[in-house]
Amino acid sequence: MRKLLLILLALFPLFAFAQSEYDLRLDKGHYFFDASINGNEVKTIFAETGTFGFTLREKDFKVLFADAKFSDSRLELKKLTSLGQTYKIKHIYYGSFYIGEALYTGNIFVMENKYPEPFVVNVHYLMNDKDTARNILNISLKEKKMRFVAKSDLDTLALKHFDIQEFRPRPIASFPVVLHQHGYSFVLEGRYYIDLGNPNVITLFDSPKLASFCKKAEITLTEGIDVRGRKSAMMLCENCSFGGREFSRLPIAFRNNIQKGLGYVGHAFFQDNLYFDREGMKIYYD
Repeated sequence: MRKLLLILLALFPLFAFAQSEYDLRLDKGHYFFDASINGNEVKTIFAETGTFGFTLREKDFKVLFADAKFSDSRLELKKLTSLGQTYKIKHIYYGSFYIGEALYTGNIFVMENKYPEPFVVNVHYLMNDKDTARNILNISLKEKKMRFVAKSDLDTLALKHFDIQEFRPRPIASFPVVLHQHGYSFVLEGRYYIDLGNPNVITLFDSPKLASFCKKAEITLTEGIDVRGRKSAMMLCENCSFGGREFSRLPIAFRNNIQKGLGYVGHAFFQDNLYFDREGMKIYYD
């Protein structure tokens, strides 16, 4: 019995520092978590799905990956935009490393030191290579937890889902969004980014069809302020439905169409659980 106790005590540090579940916290409309990276405790990692991989400042790269041997990425980008400002990319690497016990593989963006977000990661890139049977990334917004589960644990027939056309760099799904305003109806069908870094239910990109609907329905856009203090044109929609959900008096932000899709679906659309099924090319949600 004494020998067994000594063995358990010896193993305790391994259990204590293993990290297979991550606590999320919500701050200014965005989710963050802490984790160990390359033996260093890293605070405030921005949990994203709408960026291009993993970003960090040059000074932090030198601390976390001083001895890392990453290859150069084939991606040719010089700048990234954050909070409406453009920042220089010092270097783009490609490689793998662990965030807690989850394996990240993808592009690593080394940003100039004044970049506003210290650490940002596309969480849908994370993999559970230590237990491949539990390879579905689950994010619970109510519990504020991120973890891996087995697909056999899911009742997929009871869950809604988006069919994902592309998972990398950002999840994209195609579906119709139906708007009702002042007796007019409008269907905007096409590709939307599933963006956990966006705090809204939905954000629409400017387009000629959308402008025509706003004119017919006599929609007056107002200037709004999002949770991070950024100015944005907005409308208050009487009724909006998509993805098996219906919303009344929904504030919808409008953005310049600099993307190939029609808009972003933000984390406010989801009620609780999201399940990222990369093999099945689906995002399930309840």
